[in-house]
Amino acid sequence: MYKNFNRHEIFTEEDMKAVRCAIDESMDAPPFNWDLNNMLSGLYDGYLYENLKEMSKSRFSDCELIPLLKTINKIEEHISVNGETETQIF
Repeated sequence: MYKNFNRHEIFTEEDMKAVRCAIDESMDAPPFNWDLNNMLSGLYDGYLYENLKEMSKSRFSDCELIPLLKTINKIEEHISVNGETETQIF
């Protein structure tokens, strides 16, 4: 299950970096988790997967986790205020 959001409306450069760092870390440190990597990549397309937060908490150190959780919380807040929106794919 997931919720849609418009990444272009809410992501800053800091958010993009947080997602990129988390993806890089998920690929570099074993064991590789395909589901987690897919959920993280989905953030670029405007998909917030239901259990991304929980999976991230069990996978990342605070260094990677804190910026990612900040981005996820920002997405959740945006959805709660504006409802679900869609990211346009160019």
